[in-house]
Amino acid sequence: MPNLPSKRLFIGINGIPNGGKTLVYDIIKKEDNFIHLDISRHHIHIYEELMINQIGEENYFRLKPFIESEEIIRSPETFIREIGRIVKKFKGYSFVVKPVEDDISRIHKKKREGWLLHLKEHMPIKLENIHFLFVVRHPKLAWATSNINVLSDHMSLWSFPLEKRLKHTELVKMEDLESNSLLKRIIKKTNLKELPSYTTFDFYHTKDRKYDKAEKEILLNVEKDAVHNYKLLGYEFEDVNSEMFLKERKWFYENEGKKGGYKKKRNYWKQT
Repeated sequence: MPNLPSKRLFIGINGIPNGGKTLVYDIIKKEDNFIHLDISRHHIHIYEELMINQIGEENYFRLKPFIESEEIIRSPETFIREIGRIVKKFKGYSFVVKPVEDDISRIHKKKREGWLLHLKEHMPIKLENIHFLFVVRHPKLAWATSNINVLSDHMSLWSFPLEKRLKHTELVKMEDLESNSLLKRIIKKTNLKELPSYTTFDFYHTKDRKYDKAEKEILLNVEKDAVHNYKLLGYEFEDVNSEMFLKERKWFYENEGKKGGYKKKRNYWKQT
């Protein structure tokens, strides 16, 4: 690799759907000198203005077709070429990008000669400063904050071989952010010990979901469907955050209209 600035970082974020990727992404992007790019075609209409403000119209509209076709997610070569093109133009900035699919982090982990040559040509960041994070939160909380109303549909998202995934990505548990060495090193503007595992985004995300008695009982038995992941991830069967979420979500909707109510109580939950 050429003589590169040692402090620049590239952080790619992946994880279980509804597993907390956005929360980790949001706390990283608050830090100084980070450019943040959401390359999901489902989010492009949300973040278009933010991305244009960061990288300019020319760079954004070059990137947009690759995002809409999902080529930038499916092809590691396209990903490194197109993201690297932007990284080269914004010297001195670090980057956080989501979502970054398994094929990219898997190939990077192997560090074969062809891939290293590709990185050398397109990605002006040192190898040791390229990180791929895999973000999860307790399966019960992921279910409680999901807008999927069928438990089997939700739990099917956990059916992949997680052991293999963790070989090429770094595990980040929402319930234990402060123990992650990378986050502990770079996060200065957020107290990781005080950051909850859910946010007001999750309240809005489940706005149309009704939690009746039967569904709450299902919530108590998610472990029957996810038990193979609990041990691997070091989770206990019980999860206080999922029950707390239901209580706080109810409070949120009962008090949302009151002046300053929820924002004052949980101002560090606000999504940016």
